[in-house]
Amino acid sequence: MKILPQPGFIHIKPDEFDKKTDSGLLVDGDESEQKEPMSATVLAVGKKVKNISKGDRIFYALSQRREIMTDTTSEKFFFVKAEDVVARITD
Repeated sequence: MKILPQPGFIHIKPDEFDKKTDSGLLVDGDESEQKEPMSATVLAVGKKVKNISKGDRIFYALSQRREIMTDTTSEKFFFVKAEDVVARITD
C-alpha cells in the first residue's frame, strides 16, 4: 500500500522511547508521552510542504498528531500537518 498525504500533511513514523525510568520503574504511557519530546521519521510528504523531506527526522506537537487505523490489517498510520512540525532534527 502506498500512502500519499494530502497537501500540507506529513506521514510519519513516531520514534519509540523507553517507558522505564532510570531506576527501572515503568511509566504510564500517557504520562510519559506528555513529558517526552515527540520525534518521528518522515515517511512521505504532501504537496505544499516545504523544507521537510522523506527521511527527515522531526519534532512535532503530540496533541496535533492524527492516527488512522486500517480496517483490514489494523495497521496504524500517523500524520501531522506541516505547520505542527516544531523543528527538524539534524546531526
